[in-house]
Amino acid sequence: MKVLTLNAHSLLDTDTPSARTTLVDFIVSEKPTIIALQEVNQAEKAPLCAPPPCGISLDMPLKEGNFAAELGTLLERAGYPVYWAWAGFKKTWGTLEEGVALMSALPLTNPEVYQLSASADPNQWRTRKAVGASLESVPSVRFFSVQFGWWDDEIEPFAPQFARAQALERRYPDDTLVFLGDFNIDATKKGEGYDLIRAAGWLDTHEAAKQTDGVITAPANIDGWDEGKRSGEYVAEGRRIDYVFSSRPVTVRSSRVCLDGRIEKCVSDHYALLVDIDI
Repeated sequence: MKVLTLNAHSLLDTDTPSARTTLVDFIVSEKPTIIALQEVNQAEKAPLCAPPPCGISLDMPLKEGNFAAELGTLLERAGYPVYWAWAGFKKTWGTLEEGVALMSALPLTNPEVYQLSASADPNQWRTRKAVGASLESVPSVRFFSVQFGWWDDEIEPFAPQFARAQALERRYPDDTLVFLGDFNIDATKKGEGYDLIRAAGWLDTHEAAKQTDGVITAPANIDGWDEGKRSGEYVAEGRRIDYVFSSRPVTVRSSRVCLDGRIEKCVSDHYALLVDIDI
């Protein structure tokens, strides 16, 4: 099974018709079963609309121009229809409502929203939630699209947010949990978020893969990682901050950083991660 994660940065500077075409073509070519998206936005003042039969909106009403809905429509037109669940949870950039989405080539079972941050206030830009679901054909695995705060954030730091996410192991004791997304943690920073996750027993599928291609998942000066704003030294080439983690051991055939300008064009201010897992 292939799974794909991407911080889409939608309805912002990198989200262009050309980028959407590149993303759709890539998904149709690679055919990932699971697609986890972060920064999936809609315009705050856009008219309300009803979700299509293949989609569901959680927490916030769906509005015209929602990125998940539009991507779903484009994929259907391109011959790769998907089911999707979008969870909107905060206002951002002054004009947008932001959330995360989980898409699948197979029907999603029991999609739900999970609180990650201490705050659930949609007017607080640090608010974080995840959306998760399982598949009818793989009922013992639950997939989550996640985006966490930074390790050193003074109000909503990473560690308590990940603790809330990890507590889902108690809620689903018989399942393998797979977290896909923008973790906002630098893998090279010792004693911080990456080490915390690994010490808790989670498998970094990129490290476990039999074949890997690429490391960096985000350029240096993206929003939130501007030079001097985060702990650690400036890294000119960028950082690895997007991951696919599994709560239990799995066989990973390959893991590739993609849509990063090397083979495919960039479509966001993050790169995508495509992982082939035996589940």
